[in-house]
Amino acid sequence: MYGFKLPFVKEKRKAFISVHWSLPCMVVFFVQVQGLPLDFVLLLYAYVFVHEVGHAKAAIMTGRKVQRIGLHALGGYALIPNLTRTSWNDLVIFAAGPLTNLALGGIFTLLGDHPLLNRMADINFFLAALNFLPAWPLDGGNVLLVLLYRMGLRETASMKVTLVVSNIGILALGYLAWCADDWLLLVLLPLVLTLEWYCLW
Repeated sequence: MYGFKLPFVKEKRKAFISVHWSLPCMVVFFVQVQGLPLDFVLLLYAYVFVHEVGHAKAAIMTGRKVQRIGLHALGGYALIPNLTRTSWNDLVIFAAGPLTNLALGGIFTLLGDHPLLNRMADINFFLAALNFLPAWPLDGGNVLLVLLYRMGLRETASMKVTLVVSNIGILALGYLAWCADDWLLLVLLPLVLTLEWYCLW
């Protein structure tokens, strides 16, 4: 997911790849509290990293510089300066992450029916589907933003439409989480909404 940094993620170090302290805390939470298998959680964050590498590779191929790839509790980010969210090159960069996961999911599926391959395929398909949702600041939201601008809307109008679509989607997801009694998702959704407005303003 391009450019989605937590407000408390500080850019102090010059390392190209950074891991925030919140990530291992979330790994412990998923394993000890949620009861998820450790290998599943580690694979999930590993393919989040691969997702961000996809963004970075696309940025380099379109002539952009990549300052940093970072991972944190809620995902990751590729720090790419001067993205305007208005050009076709920007759309390619935003789409590259989930397309990378989609391609990997397809490859693992074609390799055969094995528990590990199936798990890696499922994780990559999940990341691709999640990030293609038209909800800002996910990649799908940024793709929608570029498409609206290229269709003739002004940048501010494109952002407003994208935010309306995003919030409707997040509220619908919250309703489904409430129906499924998924309290973890219900706690995370207000955080995502808050971060959405923080990133905008």
